[in-house]
Amino acid sequence: MSQRRSRMGLRIAAGVVRGLLILGLGFVFPTSTCADTGITLLGWDQVASHIPTGGPSRDLFELAARVRWPQGLSGPHGLQIVLPSGQVQVQNFTVKPGQTPRSIPFYLPGAAVRNLRPSQLAVRVTVTGPGGAPVLSNTLVARIENFPHPSPAPTRFDEQHRYGWGSSRKNEGGAARLLDRAGPLGLRFAWIPANGAESGFYLATTELSNAQAARLLKGYNPRNGRSDEFLLEAAQQPAIGLTPNQTREMLSQLSKLDRSGIAYRLPSTEEWLRAARAGRDTKFWWGDAPSQPTAVNWLGPEPPLAEDATASTQPATSEPRYAANPWGLFHMFGNVAEWCADGAERFERLGGHFRTDPEEAAEPIRVEDANSTGLDPYVGLRPAFGLDAESGARLIQKALANDQPLARLQVRFTPDEARATLTGSLPDAGLKLVADQKIAPIWFVSVLENQVEVPKIAPGHLARLGAIKGSVRTVTPMGHWYYEVPLEVRWGNPLPVQGSDWWVNIFLPGGGHQSHRLISVEPDRTGIIKVMVEHASIPNVQGIVGVGARVGLSLGGQASTPSDANLVSNVVPIQWRSK
Repeated sequence: MSQRRSRMGLRIAAGVVRGLLILGLGFVFPTSTCADTGITLLGWDQVASHIPTGGPSRDLFELAARVRWPQGLSGPHGLQIVLPSGQVQVQNFTVKPGQTPRSIPFYLPGAAVRNLRPSQLAVRVTVTGPGGAPVLSNTLVARIENFPHPSPAPTRFDEQHRYGWGSSRKNEGGAARLLDRAGPLGLRFAWIPANGAESGFYLATTELSNAQAARLLKGYNPRNGRSDEFLLEAAQQPAIGLTPNQTREMLSQLSKLDRSGIAYRLPSTEEWLRAARAGRDTKFWWGDAPSQPTAVNWLGPEPPLAEDATASTQPATSEPRYAANPWGLFHMFGNVAEWCADGAERFERLGGHFRTDPEEAAEPIRVEDANSTGLDPYVGLRPAFGLDAESGARLIQKALANDQPLARLQVRFTPDEARATLTGSLPDAGLKLVADQKIAPIWFVSVLENQVEVPKIAPGHLARLGAIKGSVRTVTPMGHWYYEVPLEVRWGNPLPVQGSDWWVNIFLPGGGHQSHRLISVEPDRTGIIKVMVEHASIPNVQGIVGVGARVGLSLGGQASTPSDANLVSNVVPIQWRSK
């Protein structure tokens, strides 16, 4: 009799399994046998779609897999899903004759993938025979990146990435470097490398224009001191008729205009020639012969403008286009002559201008009177400034000086790369971002490398709690008195699947415990969580509230003790002064 009952029980169990298979929810053991059918799962189409089906405990996720399906293969098949728990589901999948599917949907319960640490999430799928065997395809794995999950912070907050901005470009062979951003009045500058005992410096890539000069010198008029009929007054034509004293006044005003703290000056004769020749030993950057058809606006065989005039300081958009030299500097020779200064009272005109004989253009012309333009009024200004590692770091440090935590950081500046490097430590990652933002307006910094250290999220944790941020309020939801404590939080990346159950746990003095779900439902970009503490349960000692209380975050359920396995953050003390 007992044997008959046993056989009957087996038949009933088999019938239940068959019924579940018909519903597409059967549980079977996976098999390692794989028939050579040509079915290949190629990858996931997109992030899994959430399908509500009547409540959080009954919802589904749909994963769509791209598939290479052999022609002519039809009939019933199974879709085997191995959930993170190890549980196996098989869903029915039928291919009608003549069909060749390109995508296959796999459905799995939302509860099967929520409340898991991202490293624990792995869903494995295969195509099988109708009952779960044999295996007919390769195995495709879905991980956290294939499911919707909160992204509370940009990539810059990821522990695996450094903060900062810009791209490093190492200068090779003593070449110049163009700065990525414009300075005051839209002027662009290039780093001119050192040469032996001569230091490197920065030089504008173009002459100062009429429009820019008018911003810097009261009463500037390009017709002053001229009786010619040349057309030289357009806004983008180079400024002319400038005396050494006027250039000094303009450079002083330019320094005041630049909030970064740079002090502008005239280049020296040696600096100007080194930059104009792009570091070469020849008379001009293209060689010793004065003729260069695409680079120079002066008298000679070069292509003239439509009229006898200066060319725009900016790179031309139509013919003739005057090329920059190899260091990115325009009109170093020709267009207008440019002032240089060797010492306080030694001034020279260099480079020639649009009316200069090319044979005479390479020689400096000394001018003794600082209130004179010299030979003619066709002389202008190309600003320069010196900024070495020490002075550059000092200017960058000023941008951080008004913020006490940031003022303690160390700053290095590398002039030839226009790179700022921050080192030191800060109590919170958010302050690293503040440092980035404060340095961002400093236009002469092309690359910021932020190597500042901050407390890291511990292995296995998903968040790091910090200090109280802002004012603690007393609130009365539903007639109950609570302290609302805003607490800093730094979220990890990635985070668990959307809809996971986050809990805020308050561990009270003496072993008491309170908890509530995260008020914002999901981790958000505010960097703050609100901790709700029952007013009557937390001590107030000599005006200090919360003495001995601690807070930690848990996933998937409450954490009753500070050592609970559900905790996914550090546990921090909270206390504040009552008003």
